[in-house]
Amino acid sequence: MKKKQIPENGAIHTVVIGDSRKMSRVISGSIQVCVTSPPYFRKKEYETQYSTYDEYRSYLKETWKEVYRTLVDSGILFVNIGNSFENQFKSFDVARDIVDCGFLLVQPIIWVKGHHSPVQGSTHLNHLYEYIFMFSKTKKYSLNRLAIGIPYKDKSNIGRWKIATRDLRCRGDVWHINYETVQKHSEKLHDAIFPKLLPEMCIRLASWKKTDKILDPFLGSGTTTLAANELGRPSIGYEINPEYEKTIKEKLNGVPGLSIFRAG
Repeated sequence: MKKKQIPENGAIHTVVIGDSRKMSRVISGSIQVCVTSPPYFRKKEYETQYSTYDEYRSYLKETWKEVYRTLVDSGILFVNIGNSFENQFKSFDVARDIVDCGFLLVQPIIWVKGHHSPVQGSTHLNHLYEYIFMFSKTKKYSLNRLAIGIPYKDKSNIGRWKIATRDLRCRGDVWHINYETVQKHSEKLHDAIFPKLLPEMCIRLASWKKTDKILDPFLGSGTTTLAANELGRPSIGYEINPEYEKTIKEKLNGVPGLSIFRAG
């Protein structure tokens, strides 16, 4: 276990190296926002918990049930997942499974990544986006849309509608977020990492108070923890692969109020 000083903003962060299908350290009804990106079923070395696509979906469903348990009634779940040319329905299968666990689909968001690996050959176009599915636990949620708002391109729209009282409008459901690129695969902290701005925007959109707790059940290298810390929110993350503990410690080095546990 590793502990650091409690920060001035009061945010405390917990990382558990363990299985998110049983998040015993998370109290029921204690999480306001869950932001995560599950494994993509691409047969990576770290995907050892399943061998078939059906097993993969069943594995994820156990975690979605736990997320449902931990969310407050006004809580929101954001799930970033992409497809592949081999399975272009995967993201929709996972979204349907989440609904089957009790969640309500609010809407899908398109994340335009700003960078891509070029597709070889002449049978497909380059793939430039992934989905961020937004779900609610109940209908008792509210989105802080202008917390991630953008200025009007046409300033004459200001004042045209009752809600347009200033030069700030709803961003919409297409988000352009670039992520840092690396020149070598060995420079990657994780094979599937999203940019810190992505969880930051999700948290800003669905969290209204500094005391709102943030969860990531597939923490990876710790990006969601970093985002929560910068926004002054407490957080907890689970990462099942013990090989990423060193990466998490390196990435979160200097984050105050951090504790790292191994599930026993």
